[in-house]
Amino acid sequence: MKKAIPWIAVGAVVLVIAFFALKPAGAGTTVVDVKGVQKAATDGARIVDVRSVGEFEGGHVPGAQNVPLDQLQSVASQWDKNAPVLVYCQTGARSAEAVSMLEQAGFTKILHFDKGIVAWTGSLEQGGGSSAAPSTAAAVKPTAIPVMYEFYTGW
Repeated sequence: MKKAIPWIAVGAVVLVIAFFALKPAGAGTTVVDVKGVQKAATDGARIVDVRSVGEFEGGHVPGAQNVPLDQLQSVASQWDKNAPVLVYCQTGARSAEAVSMLEQAGFTKILHFDKGIVAWTGSLEQGGGSSAAPSTAAAVKPTAIPVMYEFYTGW
């Protein structure tokens, strides 16, 4: 019996890991490719770029809104939770987090362009586009106060 206990514990751990590794994405989440993004845009889905303002201005999917990941929860609270929302970022990591946030908020039709803008083969819009959140970059004014950084290297 004592020999079986460690094997039971190992089996339980394996089952828990398998559950989380194989757990499907939220019931309303669909992974899409470039054609799926284009179809979603044609069908009127909200296209959301969760990258930073600077990344967005450098080039984004036409018609996308810029809602940086750290602002997504507050901005998305104003959206229709039953309307389709497509999210993407640079490579898929931040948008995966965005999908999780939207699922937890109760959104039912989430589309995830999980390969990110690096996989985008269509044309890109440059500049501010249709940003949902105003850029704070213009509000920052230099104060002409010098800033000193000290790094202790232990020499």
